[in-house]
Amino acid sequence: MAQESLAVDLSYSSSIFEDFLHTMSMIQIDFERRSGNTDRSAMPGDQGSGGSSRV
Repeated sequence: MAQESLAVDLSYSSSIFEDFLHTMSMIQIDFERRSGNTDRSAMPGDQGSGGSSRV
């Protein structure tokens, strides 16, 4: 079996992962808004900013 067929170009997958992180951030913001949790400063690791993501 050829393993090279399973290789994924990182420049391609990184943009998909970035889109995924952005979408998850938007879902989190919407969930918090709907649940009435507006104190974003209390979130660990400053994840509430929606800016940078740690992988």
